[in-house]
Amino acid sequence: MRSRSFIAVVGFVVGFVGIVAEAPARGSQADIHAALQRWVGALGSGKGEGPIAALYAPDAILLSTFDPKPLETPAAIAAYFHKLTQNPNLKATVQTEKIHTFADGGVDSGLYTFSYTKDGREVQVPARFTFVFQRTPKGWLIVSHHSSVVPSGP
Repeated sequence: MRSRSFIAVVGFVVGFVGIVAEAPARGSQADIHAALQRWVGALGSGKGEGPIAALYAPDAILLSTFDPKPLETPAAIAAYFHKLTQNPNLKATVQTEKIHTFADGGVDSGLYTFSYTKDGREVQVPARFTFVFQRTPKGWLIVSHHSSVVPSGP
């Protein structure tokens, strides 16, 4: 009887360790920060919407700064960035970010400023953001992105 109890306990421990070992590795703050920096770099690359849209998961949603409707397809997201990247010298500069991680992803929220040239003058648009990133076989992809103009204070 004793050996059966021992075997049962060993079986339980091995099974539990197997479950723990299969849990996905937690995303690190460095991973999430790097994923945001890839988006910032792609936006400012001057290479159009392709590199930017490729950072979004196929089922992603974008609640953008400059479009009033949710963008929920790869084509809609690419079209948005196609239009946005027509602005010369477009870039986003991150001022603050707060990162939270979870099993297979993370959230990065904060403030950034869009800038671009219009009629020979630099335009700056302060905005706030939240990106939700998920680890996929293709790397870290954006599954949800919300960005909005910072409201003027009271």
